[in-house]
Amino acid sequence: MAIGAMYAGDFIIREALLISPTGSITDLLTDVAIVEINIFEDIMKSSLTGSIIIGDTNNVVSLLPIVGQEYLTLKLETPTFLDRDGIDFTESPFAVNRINLRKEVNSGGQLYELEFVSQELLKNLQKKVSKSYSQIKGNVGEIVFDLLSNSIQTTKKVFIEPTTGNRRYITPNSNPFTVIKKLTSEAVSKKSSSPHYLFFENKNGIHFRSLQSLYNQEVSDAFHVGDKGFDEKVTGNDSESGKLIQNYKRVLAYEVKTNNDLVFDSMSGILGGRVISHDIFKKNYSVRNYNYFNDGDFGKHTRLDDASRLYNKDRFESKNFSNSLTLVVPTSKTSKDLDAQYVTKDKLNGQSDATRIDEIVLQRQQRILEYTGGLTIQMVIHGRTSITAGDLIHVFVPSLGDDEIDNELYTGIYLVTKLRHTFDVRVKQHEITMEVARDGLPVDLPSFGSQYSDVQKTKRPIQV
Repeated sequence: MAIGAMYAGDFIIREALLISPTGSITDLLTDVAIVEINIFEDIMKSSLTGSIIIGDTNNVVSLLPIVGQEYLTLKLETPTFLDRDGIDFTESPFAVNRINLRKEVNSGGQLYELEFVSQELLKNLQKKVSKSYSQIKGNVGEIVFDLLSNSIQTTKKVFIEPTTGNRRYITPNSNPFTVIKKLTSEAVSKKSSSPHYLFFENKNGIHFRSLQSLYNQEVSDAFHVGDKGFDEKVTGNDSESGKLIQNYKRVLAYEVKTNNDLVFDSMSGILGGRVISHDIFKKNYSVRNYNYFNDGDFGKHTRLDDASRLYNKDRFESKNFSNSLTLVVPTSKTSKDLDAQYVTKDKLNGQSDATRIDEIVLQRQQRILEYTGGLTIQMVIHGRTSITAGDLIHVFVPSLGDDEIDNELYTGIYLVTKLRHTFDVRVKQHEITMEVARDGLPVDLPSFGSQYSDVQKTKRPIQV
């Protein structure tokens, strides 16, 4: 880590230009006073969003005028960090979609908030696609790339994890992002056979990739709650630069959020469900039951820190969850029992056809719900432009009452699921508020034991 920052949270705004629909340019660094910049990333969102607050004492907003239909270029860096680790939207500007008058200030000026989004989001809303993808070129990943390149016409980097099988697909006069979102539920990784795809944008580009590929990344950084670990083992020295690195790794505030909702999880199919596969040509159907504890891909794919299950099997009197959720999947099976919507010549790794939706739909839903409803930590750190949604980080949380011992339950590797960059120009401080999640527990859940069961058996209703 090259350090040239004066303090943790130091930042530089290299460029902030507002471009009108007619092509006129306003330099926000000189013509107005930038108060604050916010940029939001979320691996469950298809585009970046943000806002910039400006102070106007010269009536620039009214004279130009700024009406909320401009383009915004931004380039921000952490001092002396590599350029590739910065936030650079000079070649692909944001689209300003709204302007809000915040308040009048004592100096006689006014504060304005300009809300902005990725241009791709607006293009998506303005575009409808009706197109047929044949078996010649109908790989799900290729369909997504075609929609982003030709329909959205993005100039950003696109990261698409290769998918297996070809898909016969007709886009039904829908927005491109609507089609891509649907295809996330049908995509299966060619490399790992993972069906758990996400579609999102971060500062590096647009991603269509599986949870598996995110979990297989190298851990990008480590952060510590409290003072444990802030010594030469972390920084390499006790110099001023070493202390600066310590501050960059320090968690300023945090909150553990356990999102487990037993009622919601039961209804949504995380514990189990039933898939009815209806063949619309043969006019028959088949039923596949799914059980979180017995079926699925738990242990088949990479899990963070070799996590164990979120739920204890002993907790439930009934071990049959097939009635919790029922999904109906239309199919058209060939003589070889393959879905005719998909064209594939070989079986994936000698297993069943990777594009059988009836086999993967509940597995995918369960895996996505595991990380959205699992263990989540919301934390605040000193900002660096190198961090982005989709990164893996290591979080160290001390035990209550003894910061020399790591809390076994909360310490471990997490996926950065969403974050907010806040660049406060008034105090020249960059902070990141982010949510990090893991898809299971780092420790095995204890059994309820026979003693509890015996108590339950002898318990009697109380009459009043």
